[in-house]
Amino acid sequence: MDKSQSGLIIALLILSVVILILPVVIIGVWAKNKDKFNKSRLNSAVTRMVVTYVCLLGSVWSLRYAVGYFSIISSVGGEATLTWLEEIVNSLLHALQTFSMDEDYTGYILNGKEMLTAIFGENSYWPTVYGAYASFLNFVAPIAGGAIIFEIIASIFPTVKLWLLNFVFCKDKYYFSQLNEGSLALAKSIRGLNAPLTKRPVLVFAHVLPDDSDEKSAELLQQAKLLGAICLKTDLALIKKNRLGKRKFFLINENESENLQLLTRLSDSVNNEYLKKSEIYLFTNDDAYLQIEKNTRDKLIADLGFSEEEQPVFIPVKNYRNLISNLLVDVPLYEPLVNKKPNKRGEKDLSVTILGTGKIGREMFLSTYWFGQILSCKLKINVISQETEDEFWNSIDYVNPEIKRTTVKNDKILTVNRAGDVAPTYCTVKYLQCDVKSSQFVQMLTDARKRILDTDYFFVSLGCDEDNISVANTIRKYLCQHVITSGAAKDTVITYVVYDSELSEILNRNKLFSFAQNSGNVFVQAVGSLKEVYSVKNVFLTEHEDTAQKNHEAYLSAQNNAQRAKTHKKRMDDDYKHWANLARAMHVKYKAFSMGLVKKSLFECVSENEYKAEAKRAVEEYKKIASGKIEFATSKEEKEHLKLLNNMAWLEHRRWCAFTRVKGFRGTSAYANYAKEDVSGSYKQMDIKLHPCLVECDNKGIKAELTSQGIIDASTSLKCTDKDKFDLLDDLSYDLFEKNLNDYDFKLYDYPIFDV
Repeated sequence: MDKSQSGLIIALLILSVVILILPVVIIGVWAKNKDKFNKSRLNSAVTRMVVTYVCLLGSVWSLRYAVGYFSIISSVGGEATLTWLEEIVNSLLHALQTFSMDEDYTGYILNGKEMLTAIFGENSYWPTVYGAYASFLNFVAPIAGGAIIFEIIASIFPTVKLWLLNFVFCKDKYYFSQLNEGSLALAKSIRGLNAPLTKRPVLVFAHVLPDDSDEKSAELLQQAKLLGAICLKTDLALIKKNRLGKRKFFLINENESENLQLLTRLSDSVNNEYLKKSEIYLFTNDDAYLQIEKNTRDKLIADLGFSEEEQPVFIPVKNYRNLISNLLVDVPLYEPLVNKKPNKRGEKDLSVTILGTGKIGREMFLSTYWFGQILSCKLKINVISQETEDEFWNSIDYVNPEIKRTTVKNDKILTVNRAGDVAPTYCTVKYLQCDVKSSQFVQMLTDARKRILDTDYFFVSLGCDEDNISVANTIRKYLCQHVITSGAAKDTVITYVVYDSELSEILNRNKLFSFAQNSGNVFVQAVGSLKEVYSVKNVFLTEHEDTAQKNHEAYLSAQNNAQRAKTHKKRMDDDYKHWANLARAMHVKYKAFSMGLVKKSLFECVSENEYKAEAKRAVEEYKKIASGKIEFATSKEEKEHLKLLNNMAWLEHRRWCAFTRVKGFRGTSAYANYAKEDVSGSYKQMDIKLHPCLVECDNKGIKAELTSQGIIDASTSLKCTDKDKFDLLDDLSYDLFEKNLNDYDFKLYDYPIFDV
């Protein structure tokens, strides 16, 4: 055997290894650039299997042909041999037999080892390496062959694949009640998480009834299959669910009333035991789910014998509320105020203008009402809509009539103490009825008396992408004309809703505009796209969930893993606790701004990463100061620090009152009629949303001794008997303490120490 023949054999062996690792490279490149190839057939599990199968077949053939070629060149005498072309076909046949387990594995391993011994000598380790490699291929090939056959069958009969996955416990299972644009976008977002291949979640779409005549329906089904999802025609309530691993159910029908009906059917299903210890996400922007969920829970306990530990967790998903909450954290209301000069009272005026009073516009108003509680800041909200002012306030009063009362100067609801002192309003609201797609709106913008262009933060939600884009551009145009002609430096944020995901991405390629030297900037951002609304970030509020849970654990002093797991489930299963802690976590940036820790606005940052780093720095500094992990040079500094903590406690109580009212809670002084003695916390009526703590207080701090770190000595609280010096919150705390309804001061949990 000459060198050229030996070289060809070695090249064939190397080729076998290269072909074997080729699918890993191909699929890896796809995974790294999945956004560019999101419609590629490599998304399909069947396609990936075929690519792997073909490469594995090529690898086995290359090895077979090297051994066959060696047999040809090493034959002697008149022994009949195959030609090289015949050996190519013969090697391919043997490679196929390897996949079907109908092959003499031992013979070709021994022949291969003999071949390498002839090339490298008796003492070489390459024959041993070859033996191990060939044995590996012999083992993997039949498994790959079976897998591709199963995958093809499963693509035709998805119930087969679902049945097999019932035995997989290492993967999370996500069940969607319907295949639509929203559920598909959420599934893509879930699959987009950087999970290893072995832990990629199982996606199951129920009630998939594609209409062949409907191009959109067919495209949704095709994309779901490319995603590797299991698509079933069966109703979600009738699908046999998985008992192993984590299970999440998404009741995400386009018609929200159908989600409520499905929730009741799940408890009637013969497979209801598969709901045990699962999470059920109900997509709804109304509160009708509360009674249905409560009755469903009672039925699972009473009729089906579910224990408390086995109960599923019910989580309502209010997409619009989540969207606005994420927006006001990502692009805070205070951004235009960072470089704004204070007024004569030492306050900074924050003017927010909301155009449109549909579901999203109303959520923006309610969220601005509680997010906008900032120290030394006077909040003004302008609302512009075609509907009448009475119609707008009727929709707000339906949520809670106390909201409007807190915007009225000297209203009794703002009373601070027995002396009759009154707290400042939570905000002022100016309503302007106007068709924004008319000359009336242009006149309003240019009217110096209405001062709409003095707005710091615009939000446009008119129910139509084209209208939102047009009105946002109109505002930007007149705002910039005003800034240039007046020469007044000003920073302004304009946000507007664009549902089309691709259009939103194009519009957001350029967000920051400067129109004249030293005359201010305009930050413009499209929000609310399909991709954003149904993202993991928006549905699960992932960026705030961890902080919210830590806050809850701090309240309950949960220490070990078992306690934390229990508090996590209870918090997620209680809509008030779930959102109360989320709201506190979301408001931390605003507290950092209130402490004067935000030094650089998004108008000054050259990149999004720089802005995120600046925001993170401000929050970390806030936590450091709040935790008391700082040194004081003088007693005066220590007193100033405690004064600041008291101010922050007052702010947190105001923020909590505003948020709690937005959630529909009203204040009450009649708690003695229903509270139970020696049952701490029974003064709260969660079902009918009555909470006595919705009262005003001052910023003098609680009647207790504090350390310089802001930690309260519980033994010194509620000892003062001079009630004339109490504000209403102290008054309430003392009364509940005397009635054995509470054993701590309410302001205890308002201190920033619990944000750390």
